[in-house]
Amino acid sequence: MAAVLRPLGLHALGQDAWIFPVAVLIAGAHFFLFARVLATWQYYVTGLLDCLAAALPVAFLSPSSTVGALPSWVFYPLLGGGVALFITALLMAYEAGGI
Repeated sequence: MAAVLRPLGLHALGQDAWIFPVAVLIAGAHFFLFARVLATWQYYVTGLLDCLAAALPVAFLSPSSTVGALPSWVFYPLLGGGVALFITALLMAYEAGGI
């Protein structure tokens, strides 16, 4: 329900540029809960990197800036989330002795 109400609320307030960064922040925050419940320390890294990937573009870039045709507030959280998951996979593989 919150996944529907949050974007609708931001849209109603005329803050459409915030919809994706806020969604990534919420997803990143969930990884802290996953890390605790599943006792997997690597998820703390994922959560931190996801939150940083969403917060840094908002802090340092204009909502109207773009990378190609994609808004930077969408591009960099997408890129950062992918990097975060890749780093998490590497850390898990290293701990398992796969690397």
